[in-house]
Amino acid sequence: MNESFLQQDLQELEANSMRRHLRTVETSQGRQIVIDGKTVLNFCSNNYLGLADDEDIQEAAMAALRRYGYGSGASRLICGNM
Repeated sequence: MNESFLQQDLQELEANSMRRHLRTVETSQGRQIVIDGKTVLNFCSNNYLGLADDEDIQEAAMAALRRYGYGSGASRLICGNM
């Protein structure tokens, strides 16, 4: 593959503000997160309601971990439902 061709494509994307950049989220996932020092609304997390930060839910999760442990399993059809 021709490297200059790829480099040219990357430069074109950059010139058109279309080159993607990975952003670092500086806080835990929640309704609001901090990216590049700026607080923004987070619509792409499974924690959009902020429930992962709820102390009652955290305690219930820890109790479940102590009782049932943690690990991945096979599909329901193979190992059954829990």
